[in-house]
Amino acid sequence: MQATRRDFILGAGSALAATALGQPALAQSAPYKLGWIAAVSGFGATNAQGQDFGFRAAVQDANDDGGIGGRKFEIVMRDSASEASKAAGFAKELVFNENVDVLCGPSNSAEVLPTLATTTRAKKIQMVGGSFDQVVNPEKYPYDFRYLNRNVQWIEVAVRTMATAMKRKSIAIINDNTAYGPVARDAVIDAMKAFGLKPVYVGLVDVNKPDLTEEIVKARDAGADIVTQWSVASGFIARLLNARGEQGWKVPVVGHPNLLQTEVAKLLSKPEYWASAYGIGYTHLIVGPDGKLPPATQAFFDRHKDALEPARRTGISALLQGHSAATLYIEALKRANGDPDSAKVKQAFESGKPFDPPFGRFVFSATDHNGYGDDNIVLVEASEQKPNGGYPPVSF
Repeated sequence: MQATRRDFILGAGSALAATALGQPALAQSAPYKLGWIAAVSGFGATNAQGQDFGFRAAVQDANDDGGIGGRKFEIVMRDSASEASKAAGFAKELVFNENVDVLCGPSNSAEVLPTLATTTRAKKIQMVGGSFDQVVNPEKYPYDFRYLNRNVQWIEVAVRTMATAMKRKSIAIINDNTAYGPVARDAVIDAMKAFGLKPVYVGLVDVNKPDLTEEIVKARDAGADIVTQWSVASGFIARLLNARGEQGWKVPVVGHPNLLQTEVAKLLSKPEYWASAYGIGYTHLIVGPDGKLPPATQAFFDRHKDALEPARRTGISALLQGHSAATLYIEALKRANGDPDSAKVKQAFESGKPFDPPFGRFVFSATDHNGYGDDNIVLVEASEQKPNGGYPPVSF
C-alpha cells in the first residue's frame, strides 16, 4: 500500500527437584510483560484506539523478529474507559498483581496523573502517554518517560504559526471542559504573551454540548479572525466546525492533532466544513517528492498494510504514538542487554543516545524524560493534508 498525503494518520521428591532446577530457565524464557492502559472506550476513545493499534503492531513486530534473545513480549491490557479512577486502579493491578515489567500509558494526561505514585513507589518504568507537562518530572517521577510530545510543544507551534505565518492577531479559544481543556487554554494564553497578544474570546464548553453555534457567534462578535481549539473528542471538534460552517464564517480553525482525523471529517454536515482547519502534525508524516513517507514511517505502513485500513480513521499520528510507547521501551530494554531491571532500563534511556521510532526522534537524559524534539512538529491543513497549508513554515 502506498502512503499518500491523505494518510495525514499480539515421585514427588524428584518432581519438586525438577521444578526448582527449572525455575531460572523458565524465568529467562517467560515473555516480558508489557502493561498497557488505553481508553479505547469513552469520550477519548478514537485517539486511544489508534494508539492501541500502533502499540500492538510494535509488539507484534518485535515478536515476529524474535524478541530479545528469543524472549518474546506479552501485552496485559486494560481499558480505562476514559476514567481516571479506573486508570489508577488498573495501574495498581498491573504493577502489583500482574507484576508487569513496564507500565505503558494511560493514553491521556488526566488518567496518567493518578497512576504516577504507583509506578514511582514500585520503582517501575512507565511510558507516559499524556501531553501535560506536569506528568513528567525526573526528580518527582524518576522512572517515567514520555512516548509522545509535550502539550506545550503543540501549542507553541500553533500560536507561532497563527501570529507570524498566518498574521492573525484576534484569536478566540474554544475548548471543551474536560481536564485537558483548561490546561490547554492556559497554555495558549501563555504562548500568546510572547507575541503581545490576548484572546478576544475564551469559551470552555461541555464536551457533550450538541450545538456550538453560541460559542461560534460569541467569537465572531468579539472580532476574532481565527479560532483555536484543544480537544481530543472527535465529536466536539466536528460540532465546532459544523457550527462555523453553518454560520458561513470562514475564519481558520487551528488546534489539536485530532482535527486531522478522518473520523472528524465523517461527522461533518458538509465536506467543505473541513476547509481552513489546521491540526498539529508531524514531519515524519510529510510525503516527499518521491511520493513516499520517511523510511521508518513508510516501513511501518508497508509492514502493516493488510491490517491498517480500519485504523486510519483514528489518525496516523495516534497509531505512531502508540507504536512508540512499545518501541521506545523495547529498544531501551535491548540496550540494557535484555535485563528488565528498572534501574538498568532507566540508565539506557538516559544515555543520551537517540531513539528513532517512526513517530520521530527522541533523545532522553537524566534531566529530560520528555525527549521529543520541536523540529518533529508542524501544522497541517486538514482537507488537503498540506504542511502549513501553503503558509511559510515557522522557525524555532
